[in-house]
This record gives sequence, structure tokens and C-alpha cells, in this order.
Amino acid sequence: MDDLSKMTVEKFKMWSLHAIKVYLSRRKKPVDGNLDELSARAFCAWEENLPVDANAELAEHRLQHEYKAKRKPGGEVIPDPFSLTSGWKCEKDGLATWPSVYITDIAEYLNGMASSEIVHKLLNEYKEGKAYRYFECGWFKEVHMHDISETKKDRPACVGGRVLVSYCSCVAGMLGCCNHVAGVLFRVEDAVKRGITKKSKTSVLATWNVPSTKPVMRPFKAREISWSKSSYGKERCQEDEKRKQRQNFTPLNKEQTKNDEGSMRKVLNSILKVDASDSCFGQLQERKRHVTPKVILPKSVVDVTLSEIEKPDYSIESVVKALSMTQEESDNISKQTVEQVSSKEWHNQRKGRITASLFHRVASRAKTLQKDEDANVTALTDTLLGKKSFNPSLAMKHGTSLEPMAKKK
Repeated sequence: MDDLSKMTVEKFKMWSLHAIKVYLSRRKKPVDGNLDELSARAFCAWEENLPVDANAELAEHRLQHEYKAKRKPGGEVIPDPFSLTSGWKCEKDGLATWPSVYITDIAEYLNGMASSEIVHKLLNEYKEGKAYRYFECGWFKEVHMHDISETKKDRPACVGGRVLVSYCSCVAGMLGCCNHVAGVLFRVEDAVKRGITKKSKTSVLATWNVPSTKPVMRPFKAREISWSKSSYGKERCQEDEKRKQRQNFTPLNKEQTKNDEGSMRKVLNSILKVDASDSCFGQLQERKRHVTPKVILPKSVVDVTLSEIEKPDYSIESVVKALSMTQEESDNISKQTVEQVSSKEWHNQRKGRITASLFHRVASRAKTLQKDEDANVTALTDTLLGKKSFNPSLAMKHGTSLEPMAKKK
């Protein structure tokens, strides 16, 4: 920084934007605005001879320390991205190297970095959060990419696009979790979800070795091509009209087509309203939101077993009896875990149960124990008890992320 004994607005304008913000933040002044506004504000603070706030300076040192810690995601220090002046790839060139970030990765990262209230605010049904609106409204322009690690050996090995650390120059982003960070992640996730980052061979337009004397034909969709047979005396417009009539064909008669679009649904709803008032169709017509009633679910197999074996007079029969449940309890578990992997209760109820995905492993290990009683079963038991976390493959993350869209179609 310059000598602060004789300062002017023009001298402050020669400072970097970061230096002016540091000067203002240490004196508890706002740091929002463009260069001219910040320079004028800094000059006013200098004229007033405002003292440096000790707490603000300590907070700045703490943020700097946290920022240095962020540059060690894999244990080794990576270069400061703000100091890299070359090697940046524009979106067109770096799109193919974007990581495969899915909504599950974004939710996992935000859950680890912020409270549940902030996570709910950012995601909020995935398409209603403020961060997603930043991306949807086009506030995020071009995203640049930089291969900070010079070799693949330095890169942390992880499936897909697991987010390790993030940083933003805004106040909330200094901690690594803000709407700007989440918005950029949504931008990357949208490109991955639509298959733009890693196009398959079948997604690329087919090309032929066309002679230079012939024009290159643009490929069309089959339904956009007019498949007709040329006949003498028939005009092309008549064939196009017939094709449109075939496309717009409807089995409804003229009286039915004259009615408004929702009239048939209203008639059907009036018929079913008495006998099936709680049906999804009836609730949709009445514009009612389905609310799942809260019920008390039985404890998981692990919790029940641990509580039973702590009793001094427990037996195998008492444990089996405690694990039994009524048909109503079983139905309640089925209803409350319908979201499967997205439901916490689904993960809780799976603990201690031999599910279909683990049945083969259990059967194979049982045969091994029959031959060798000293065989190690720690890995299998940890998985059964939910102690070992499961890392989904890239294909599983892709399917989980696009499952809601597939259901709609």
C-alpha cells in the first residue's frame, strides 16, 4: 500500500479492489460497490481518521488462515487460483473436463458446510431455491476451468464430482457456502445432467465423407421429414395437409372437442369424488396437497437387539419376539420409506436387515464359514449394521439424479 500520510481519491483508485475492501473492512465500513464508490468511501474513512478495529483485523486473519487451509484438499498445497494468470480454459474448451457433479453431490457438500436451515433454503425442493434461480435466470455467465494439478497423480481420487472445498469473495462465501457457490454447482450439474460435458458416441451427429461437389445435408428427425410418394397430378401441399391431419388426429367427436380442456376431468372427478375422495386424481382436481400423516415407527433391528441384550435375562427367543411387528407397523414403514435413498428412515430401517442387494454376499459368506470358522466377516457385518458408508458409482449417481425427470416422462 502507499504512504497513508497524504491520500486522495485518485490514489485510492490506484489500489486493487481487494486492498480497498481490506482497508474498509478493518474500519467497519461497507465493502459493496464499484471501484469509484469504494475509493470515495475509503477516502472519507481516511479523512475521518477512523481507527483500525481489532476484532475486524482478527476476523480477517482468521479468514486468511481458513483460505490457506482450503488450498490443502488432498494434504498437498495447491496454487492460489487468484494468482494464476494463465492456463484458464474458456467454457467451450473446458466443458469436456468439467467434473460429473450431481444434485446428490451438491446436497452432500452443503449438508457438511452449513446448517440444515441454510441447506433447506438453498435447495428447497431443488428448483425453488434462490441459488437455483441465480442459475436459471442466467446470472452466471461463462464458467472457466483450470487444471491446477499438473499431473493426475496429484488429483484426489473420487467417483464423479464430489465437492471438496469452495470459496467465494462475498461475505458468506468466505466460509465456502453461499448462493453464488451453489449456483455455479447447479450450472455444472445442469450441463452434466444434459450430457453436454461428456457426450457419448451416439449423441454426436453422424458424418459422411461427402464429395466436395455435393452439398452437406443437415440431419433431420424422422418425424420432421415428409415421407410422400410423388404422383402426377397431386400437389405437394395436399400431401402436407394430409400429414398434418394425421398428426392432429383425435378419437374425440366434435362435441367433445368443443368442450373446454378440463371439462372431462371435472365430470370424472364428480363421479369419483364420493367413492375415491382421497385418490391422487381427486386431490389434484381439488388442488389439495397430499400430506403424509406422521406415525410412530418401530425401532430398527439394531436398536431393538441392543436394548434386548442389555437385559440380564435375555434369550434368543426374547430377541426374536421383540423384533416381530404387526402388519400395521410394516405398512407404516413401507409408506414412510417410499422415497428410499432420499429418506433417513429408509437408511435407519435397513440397518441389521439382510436386504436383496446383500443377500448374495451373506449367502456366500455363510458357505465360507461352513468351511472355515475363522474367516473374517468384519466388512460384511459393518455393511449390514450401517457402520460402513456406501460410495455410489457414477452410473448410480446419474440414475438417482435423473430419476425424477424419468418419472415425469
